[in-house]
Amino acid sequence: MQKTIEKAANVKGKSNAVWDADLAMAKITIDSIKTNVDEVLKRIAAVGYDSENFRAPDSVYENLHGCCQYDRPAKKE
Repeated sequence: MQKTIEKAANVKGKSNAVWDADLAMAKITIDSIKTNVDEVLKRIAAVGYDSENFRAPDSVYENLHGCCQYDRPAKKE
């Protein structure tokens, strides 16, 4: 999970992600002139991880290794 999220969120010159093991989440820094938070969160969702604003496609999430899956809230209709 850590490497996948870091890879999705790290875009040279636009955003940088570093995994914080104590918090079990990534700390992300962005250049707000070149990108925005939503664009980074969309990239993370595209590799299978939900955020408050974006849900990963079910087909991608279901292909994550079992240890990387978690209880997901039901889809909003």
